[in-house]
Amino acid sequence: MCLPVRLNIVARILFLALLAAAPNGSFAATLEPADSFSSDILDIETGELENELSGILKMIQEGNAEAAITALEFRNSNGADGATQQELLGIAYAKVGRISESLKAFEKSLEFASDRSTTYSNLGRVQDAIGDFDAAKANFETAIALNPQNRHAHQILGTYAEAKGEWDQAVKHYEKGIKGTPPTYIGIKANLALIYLRQGNPEKVLPILQRWEIMPGAPDFVLQILADTRIALNQPGNAQFVLEKMAIRNSDSQPYIQLSRISISNKDFRKAEEWLNKAKSEFPDDVGVQFELGNLFGAQGRYEDALKEYANGLQLAPDNAFLLHASSVAQFRRKEMTAATNFAVRAMEQEPNNAKYVFWLATVQEANGATDAAIALYEKTIGIAPGNWIALNNLSALVVADNPELAVDLATRASELAPDVAAVMDTLAWATFKSGDISGAEEILADVVNSDPNNVTATYRLGVVMQASGKNDTARSLMERALTLDPDFKYAREARKMIADL
Repeated sequence: MCLPVRLNIVARILFLALLAAAPNGSFAATLEPADSFSSDILDIETGELENELSGILKMIQEGNAEAAITALEFRNSNGADGATQQELLGIAYAKVGRISESLKAFEKSLEFASDRSTTYSNLGRVQDAIGDFDAAKANFETAIALNPQNRHAHQILGTYAEAKGEWDQAVKHYEKGIKGTPPTYIGIKANLALIYLRQGNPEKVLPILQRWEIMPGAPDFVLQILADTRIALNQPGNAQFVLEKMAIRNSDSQPYIQLSRISISNKDFRKAEEWLNKAKSEFPDDVGVQFELGNLFGAQGRYEDALKEYANGLQLAPDNAFLLHASSVAQFRRKEMTAATNFAVRAMEQEPNNAKYVFWLATVQEANGATDAAIALYEKTIGIAPGNWIALNNLSALVVADNPELAVDLATRASELAPDVAAVMDTLAWATFKSGDISGAEEILADVVNSDPNNVTATYRLGVVMQASGKNDTARSLMERALTLDPDFKYAREARKMIADL
């Protein structure tokens, strides 16, 4: 008698889980650095900057790089030159895309004076912009050696460290870079705040950026960081205050979406729907809003409404994998398996190496009874995501009849990843039993039943194992116990037949 373990949570992706997802992968703030080379107010070691050069610097700061170049080249033609003039020329050339001339100007500036921190950092920023990262890194490090407070150098070196996953090193650069900056300066403070959030330290963000919550001119990306911080600190009221400020600006749908999620967390689905409908009205072509509305309806069991929203989104973005996947889940919930399969196939076609979509199609195929297809897809899922213990569990249950040794290996791996999930231990026990290790199966199932005496499936299976080992009285008692717990459980017919045969 083959009794494959089915894990209720396997392949039962709830809409409440989808609520945490987003079509672009994440709705968290994406930082656009305030200190990018093309936009910031430049720091330059000017000393006693003469009036004419001061005016030229102002031209560059105000975006008039071409006029600055004309003025600087005129000075050159009249014999005026020096480190500051060449550094300004390097900056101005870079801002209009004359990169080779920019690099030459910086080199000439360093020939005049090799101890100016800003020359190295501004040169490094040009090299960073053209992808010469090794040279840029070396110049940023030189800039910091000359001036440990060079915030531009610290900022970009911090981003390099982040890109390599060196979070602590990035924090060190950002923390050093913000020292001495004025209260109204944002720049590198935003980098530091974001990394604190990503490290799970939101309490460190507020001392850096909190003043911007009440400032009328706070940039959206700073408000977004603050909203994410308040949410991470479980302060929905403060988060709502910030998000409503952003929503008034109507710059994008993100504040409305996050406001709806706060309402969902308060189980106020009506208010959540209001926020999303407002977003839909303001941003009718935003597929993210359609996605969120669909998820909200799905979480309430309103699958028809959910599918309408997903369909609206797919009209705008026919190949959107998030919407295709969500449509498959909704159809699966409606037991419309042909449609669920078609949407799942389309989602996986868009992102064939996305473990979530491969796993979901495996789940749907298993529900369709397409065992071979499901096995192949679970295998692919594990190849992409070896830690997917649900896929390991399901694959074990599907192969146990033909390859119990493989089933034991898969179930063992699943149990190591999820040792406290009773259904996983049940799968391991059954694979162990089918491989011929009756005592091993008995030990595992006995532990499950002892920890959860009301686990009807484990109780029944322990009875099966006891019967196989000749302990008929114990087997009968366990079968009767299972039927007492649930007279109509999945294997009730088999339990009654076994009692009759004992």
